[in-house]
Amino acid sequence: MVSSSLELQTFKSGISHQHHLHGFGFVPSIKESSVQLVRWSPPVSGLVLHVDGASKGNPGFCGGGGCIRDSSGNLLFAFAHFYGVGDSLMAEVHAMCDGIRLASDYGFPLKTIYSDSMTLPPAPAARASPKLQAPLPILAMAATSKPLATAAAAVVVLVAAALLLAPADASTLTVFTGPGCSGKTKDVNYVCGCYDISYYQGGYHFVFTEGQKAYLHTSYNCGDAQPYPLYKEYRYCYHTGFKSVLMVC
Repeated sequence: MVSSSLELQTFKSGISHQHHLHGFGFVPSIKESSVQLVRWSPPVSGLVLHVDGASKGNPGFCGGGGCIRDSSGNLLFAFAHFYGVGDSLMAEVHAMCDGIRLASDYGFPLKTIYSDSMTLPPAPAARASPKLQAPLPILAMAATSKPLATAAAAVVVLVAAALLLAPADASTLTVFTGPGCSGKTKDVNYVCGCYDISYYQGGYHFVFTEGQKAYLHTSYNCGDAQPYPLYKEYRYCYHTGFKSVLMVC
C-alpha cells in the first residue's frame, strides 16, 4: 500500500525562481510594516485651532491651512492659503498667524493651538526666534500645543525678530476694517515677495518709500498678466477685489 501511494505522487512544476535564488544564497528581505493608530483627543473645554504648513521645495511654492474644532469634535471653521515662495517653516508660521487672526475676526475664543512643527514650539520657551529665510511680511506667532496664554507670550519673540530683520524702508500696507477705507486701521509692513491679502474686507492703501513699488493682483498667487501698479506715496483707497500683492524692492 505504501509503495503504491508513492508511485502516484507526481510533480507538475519544476523548482521556482525563488528557490534558485535561495540556492545561490540570495535571501529576499521583506520589510515589516507596523500599523500606527492616530487618535485626536478633543479638549475638555473651549475651542482648539489646528494648523499646518508645507512647501514644495526649500524654498518653493508653499501654503498652509487649519481648522477650529470644539470639545465635541465639531468643525466650526476651516481655511487654506497660498503664501507664494518660501520654506516649510515660513508656511507653518503663516498658517499659525492666519488661524489666530481669523479666529479673532470671527469671534472664536481659542483655548489651545496645535501644530506638528518640531521647530516652532521650542522657540518661545527658549526666548529665541526660529531662523527664517526671510522676514515675515505679516504678524508672526509661534506654533504651540499649549494654552493660548503661552502662545501669546510667543508673539513678543517672533514679532520682535520680524521687526529687527525687516528693512527700515519697508513699504506699509494700511488695512481698514470698514467699507471705503473707514473704521479701525492696522499697519502691516511688507518686504519683497507675493502676499495674500484676500482676508482683508474693508479696503486698504499703500505708503511706499523711495525706489519701491508693488502690483495688485486679482488672483491669489500674483499671477495676473496685467496687474495694477502702485508707486511711491499711493494713498488712494483700494477695494478687496485684489487678492494678492507683489512687493518689489
